[in-house]
Amino acid sequence: MKRVRFTGLVLVMLIGFGTIRAQYRFEKTIKPQQMREGAQFTSIAVNEFDDIYLLESKFSEIYRVDQNGTILNRNGGFGWGQGQFDRPADLGVSGLNIIVADCNNHRLQRYDRKLNYIATQDLSSDSRRLIYPLSIASSRINEIFILSGETAEVLRLYVEKNEQTWFGGIEYGAYALYRPVSLRLNEKGVLTVLQQDGNLIQFDRFGNPLGIIPFPDSLKAAFNILGLAAVPENWLVLTDNYPNVYEYSAKSREWRRLLLPGLPPADRVVALTFQNDRLYLLNADGGIAVFADNKFRLKP
Repeated sequence: MKRVRFTGLVLVMLIGFGTIRAQYRFEKTIKPQQMREGAQFTSIAVNEFDDIYLLESKFSEIYRVDQNGTILNRNGGFGWGQGQFDRPADLGVSGLNIIVADCNNHRLQRYDRKLNYIATQDLSSDSRRLIYPLSIASSRINEIFILSGETAEVLRLYVEKNEQTWFGGIEYGAYALYRPVSLRLNEKGVLTVLQQDGNLIQFDRFGNPLGIIPFPDSLKAAFNILGLAAVPENWLVLTDNYPNVYEYSAKSREWRRLLLPGLPPADRVVALTFQNDRLYLLNADGGIAVFADNKFRLKP
């Protein structure tokens, strides 16, 4: 197993903090039908066909939902067997498949588009450390990036070439991860890790450091950091404080609060994703607020 090493100076990007801008137009609310009573949703992903996938924590299930809220398929359940979960932490789209980070079982589970079980990737076989997969992302060539919650590192798996790379550990100095929350990969192959202080730590696909995007100091103690999304070169950070979402512009190198007209202040938003020019905000009860990307918004 190899580990990426580097030398050089740390580049810290300078940022400002912008005013609220109307960047998204409220489109609709999706409320999945016939959910189990008491279900608690934690993660959302959308594929290129606009299928919506929801991860539920209380009953340890994964849902496939259409744009009208109809539940098309459901799978999972608590346990240690094939297709079961013990604390499912995140899900992501990999080609036509769906991957679930099965945290306490130390593995990834792969499903097809209709949530038929395909295979399991056992992560406990790594003798160097015990992996609790906290967040996952995949590239177009089927690389999988796994955020290890126990060790605060990233594992890159490229099964087709039998490659495994660890990065973001303590030997990375200023780029060592500290209390990471989520990771995502954008269209240009920039892997970004969101930390609990809101800072974004960026690497290329091979673990070489690219930059650190600091979150505004004035906001760090104001709320909890929940999640991350790529849009497509910019980055969205989800918080638990209304209006919930802050955007970092790669062009202007500044943060902006997003104005999301139509989003009720009382909604408990727990996850977000961006796909096909739409922003999806997931509530803990399974409701989804959908916003269309305004074409006049500032892009990088």
